[in-house]
Amino acid sequence: MVDSLVRRLSRAIERFETGEMDIADLQDRLETVRQALDHTVPEVLRELEHVVAELETIRFTRLEDEQRPAALRQLVAVKAAVNSVLETSDAED
Repeated sequence: MVDSLVRRLSRAIERFETGEMDIADLQDRLETVRQALDHTVPEVLRELEHVVAELETIRFTRLEDEQRPAALRQLVAVKAAVNSVLETSDAED
C-alpha cells in the first residue's frame, strides 16, 4: 500500500515536471497522498506537508509564469524523500 502511494506521488511529480499537470492538480494529488500515508512514511510525510503549504502560497502569490519554476524548487526535497523510499523498497524486493 505505502509503496503504491509513494509511486503515485512520484508519477504526479514527473507529470508536473513535464507539464502534463498544473500546480492545482499537483497540489490536489500531493494532498490526497499525504492524507493516505497517515504517518507511515514520516520522512515523506514531513516533506509533503511543507510542500503542500508552499504550493498554496505559490498559487496565490505568484504570477502564472512564475509558478512552475517556484513549485519545482519546492519539490526537490519531496523527490529526494520519495526516491529514498523507492530505492529502499526496490532493494528489499
